Amino acid sequence: MTYGTFALERPGERARKTCVYCPRLCHFVCPAATAEGSVTASPWGMVSLVDALAERRIAWTRENVEPLYHCTSCGRCTAFCAHGNPVAEILLAARHEAVERGCVPVEVERWVLDQASHADAHRVLGQGDGDATAPVPDEDAFGWFPGCSLEDDALRRGIASVLEHVLGRKAVQLGGDAPACCGGAAFRAGYADIAKAQMEQAHHRIGGRERWVTGCNTLVKSASTEAGMTEDHRPQAWWTLLATHADRLPKPARRKPMRVWWHAACDAGLDPAALAPLLDALDVIALPLPAWDGLPECCGADPLYRVVAPEGAQDAARWLARAWEGREGEVDAIVSSSARCAAHISLALGRPILSLADLVVTRCGTQKRRRSSSTRQPKAGV
Repeated sequence: MTYGTFALERPGERARKTCVYCPRLCHFVCPAATAEGSVTASPWGMVSLVDALAERRIAWTRENVEPLYHCTSCGRCTAFCAHGNPVAEILLAARHEAVERGCVPVEVERWVLDQASHADAHRVLGQGDGDATAPVPDEDAFGWFPGCSLEDDALRRGIASVLEHVLGRKAVQLGGDAPACCGGAAFRAGYADIAKAQMEQAHHRIGGRERWVTGCNTLVKSASTEAGMTEDHRPQAWWTLLATHADRLPKPARRKPMRVWWHAACDAGLDPAALAPLLDALDVIALPLPAWDGLPECCGADPLYRVVAPEGAQDAARWLARAWEGREGEVDAIVSSSARCAAHISLALGRPILSLADLVVTRCGTQKRRRSSSTRQPKAGV
């Protein structure tokens, strides 16, 4: 079973038993277990459930499999585990089997189908019904596929403006004005067919362009190994491109240096070192969160987790915020590498947290610093 070029591995009994017989050593690093205060939502609890389902000690029903979706896909448990046990892959395989058996929880099924109906390949990719031909690319333009994490229209336009300045070309947004998803969320929910169709359409629509830029890590990883896609036609993440061409960034006069606490969001995986040229060009000094433990930092903003455990997702963000509690005055702002995470944390705390995209558009002078849009409710479906 594949999604784009990603093969779905089905970890066997040994992987399950490694978790089942472990004394829950990774419990305290799991944001879901911490936020919900539940062993059931811990890596040990969920993998034990998978083991029971696999050995037919409990039945595959909607109610029984529901705990399998209380995972934020952050990878903290695997990063902490001495054995590197693939917990996320174990849960992912079980979710796909739940789809095959027709016992997906109602709220998850409704959410995935709703996203599919609003983000079918033709609408998302700007094609008319029955039009399977990618348009001839404009040599003076580049394709811009923001992805679903940049749901704020001002941010999408702001990043596009900076990219236009750096590349000297016009940005053509692929997918219209609405946030578009490549299918990664549906895949994590277990719906491989829906996800694969969205990914194939995404590659078809943008693969013909000489250069295109995206805000979607999933799309970057998939296209990097897509058969027949040349190096020139593969996407670049917008932050990577800006870091590579940091010397071309616009630099408004009288811009003061800025110190920030940096949240290396688990879905973006961007630590300050990887973005050093970009942050230097923006006159930003990024400091790891005071209580950083060296693992991916999760705030519970995963769309699927917000569907099944909205209160847990809010509590996960509040728990993360303890890392800088009482120390906000030491820096000019708190910044997340992910726009989705910044919006989610802002909502949970009731005060704005900036994102990397916010930093770029404000420090480059393409728009004033936003004080309210980051506190909007992030959409559960993107």
